[in-house]
Amino acid sequence: VDSQFKRYKLLSLNENILICNDKDSQTIVDKRIGAHFWIPVPRKLLTTLQALIDLELITNISFRIDNITDYIPFFEDMEVGSPLKLNVADLPSLSKFYSIDNYANSFWVHHDSRERSITFEELRDDFQMVNDDVITQVIHL
Repeated sequence: VDSQFKRYKLLSLNENILICNDKDSQTIVDKRIGAHFWIPVPRKLLTTLQALIDLELITNISFRIDNITDYIPFFEDMEVGSPLKLNVADLPSLSKFYSIDNYANSFWVHHDSRERSITFEELRDDFQMVNDDVITQVIHL
């Protein structure tokens, strides 16, 4: 008997009760009976909790249950594209990637092999301006 459930109505993880953190649903599953217990935990937080559990930094944890179902729904969607796989050394020092839907939405990659640096910058059609400066998203490594 789960002492947390008996006392506080919380369901504890154990060898039979596991986290199921899907894109569209966050549940814990009792693999003995196949029941999905819906928990009110955002996906990013649940991902972090799972990582801490995997590292054994969290050894006991219990969750409040919002709902119980025998399945989780699957929502159809379509993703276009693929992961960007490239060898930076094969790129020209400056590359532009753009959306086929809007050429003004672009992603620039600048690399300097001598300096061993790479910069990613996103330029958007709906950019913001401060004084005469365009606000962009930049990552420099």
